[in-house]
Amino acid sequence: MKWPIISCLSAFLILSACGGSDTAQRNSSSRTEPINTDYVTYDQDMFSDSGIDSGVSDKTYGYERKQRSTYYANRADKPVPAVERDDLATIVTSLCVQIPGVRDASTLVTDEEILLAYHPEGSRPDLVRRNIRENISHIAPDYYQIYITDDPSFINVLENMSGYSSANGSEGAEKDKIIQQMEHITAFD
Repeated sequence: MKWPIISCLSAFLILSACGGSDTAQRNSSSRTEPINTDYVTYDQDMFSDSGIDSGVSDKTYGYERKQRSTYYANRADKPVPAVERDDLATIVTSLCVQIPGVRDASTLVTDEEILLAYHPEGSRPDLVRRNIRENISHIAPDYYQIYITDDPSFINVLENMSGYSSANGSEGAEKDKIIQQMEHITAFD
């Protein structure tokens, strides 16, 4: 009766001793190397091809801290924070053309609106439209009104409007006419 218990116990001790020495040998001779995946290699920045030349190292996080007392003490010297419209248009357009089913896209960002026209391809236009809407609503500030259309003729219209300025209101009527022809979307559609 004691014979099976003793043999199982000794077999267990022998196997655990072999496993321990193997593990110790592996750990002492192994080197740490980057792991290569299909999409990105560790120690490589995924967002280095963002297309925006910010002059800041791509590996740093965006961070800012302000205290109310020091901000309001020198308020006259500080400009009002604003969203760079060109950068926002670049980001929106870059994200849009990465969505499967979008061949071409054009984005115009004004003071209050984001106008996006894209040329769809494929058999799932409803899925493409939903993906575009979700991407834009996640990155755009909430105060922007978002308008999109899948009519490719609007791509050239938005390109022609890119020379407009918010300084003069002469093109305001034409912009409002274009906006009425595009579909207004919200994050909750």
